[in-house]
Amino acid sequence: MNTIPNSPIKREYMRPSLVIRLKDDLPFAPENKQVVYIESEYNKPLNDYISKEYAKILEAFRYDGYTFIYIPMSIKKQKELGYENIKYLYPALNDCDIRSSEGVDARSITKNILSFSVEPISLTGGLMRYVETIDKEHHFRYFQFTNFEEGEIWEQFRAYISVVARLHPLYSLAKPDTPEDIADDSFPYAAEILIEEIKQRVALLRQTGINEMVIKSLFRFDDAQKLSRPTITKDYRIFLPDYNNLEISMTPLPKAVYFLFLKYPEGILFKHLPDHREELLNIYKQLSMREKLPKASPMLQTPQKTR
Repeated sequence: MNTIPNSPIKREYMRPSLVIRLKDDLPFAPENKQVVYIESEYNKPLNDYISKEYAKILEAFRYDGYTFIYIPMSIKKQKELGYENIKYLYPALNDCDIRSSEGVDARSITKNILSFSVEPISLTGGLMRYVETIDKEHHFRYFQFTNFEEGEIWEQFRAYISVVARLHPLYSLAKPDTPEDIADDSFPYAAEILIEEIKQRVALLRQTGINEMVIKSLFRFDDAQKLSRPTITKDYRIFLPDYNNLEISMTPLPKAVYFLFLKYPEGILFKHLPDHREELLNIYKQLSMREKLPKASPMLQTPQKTR
């Protein structure tokens, strides 16, 4: 349910955002779907309000496809998740490779971010969102709060969200008019939407952007990454030995597709997948240990002959 009521937005809050330019060697990768509350000096009314109404604010942004980042809350969450999030991002690490950092708070993280500003800035409290990178500078838009009364703070959040949602929709995909003979160059419309949804979920799981910076500030570890070689057992289980022997769990159908592609390192064109139906079916049967196929697997069913 949308937490933003339908009452008119106050015009005095519908003002242009300021541009903040940060150097391109930031300690995090900017994400244009993240909206970060940031300030140079502690603004008590704003922090009190955000702390009290954090869930409502988070839901309002999420409704329009954005993630709201309040650094004090991000610190709290990362401390609670601790090693779990670190090992998701860096699966090659062992517990003994991770150490806690002392003296890290929202103020120190914010100060670190603003130290990358191309020009001196002083922010009394507002919302910052990445827009683009030009000439080795990351450009952010900054919405400054001007009224710190409790009711008016929410009105300013509403004004900001309404503008961002209108100018920058979550995604807009036009249905492609593509012939079947170039199926490998363009996925169907439904697949495009599914891919976009998966990308959003993966981005959320990876805790990228500011949240990744928070993790690296709270904990000390070597984040050098390498790909792990896979190991497949006789009973078809998949392990990554270089990632602490992490097991990749899949249901029989996607695992069957994975094993099929392993047999053809040169790749298989999507339009040629029907030619491998019997081969895929045999792999699936070995994995599932069942002769009867579930009705929910139409791609494995015998095609009906047409008259």
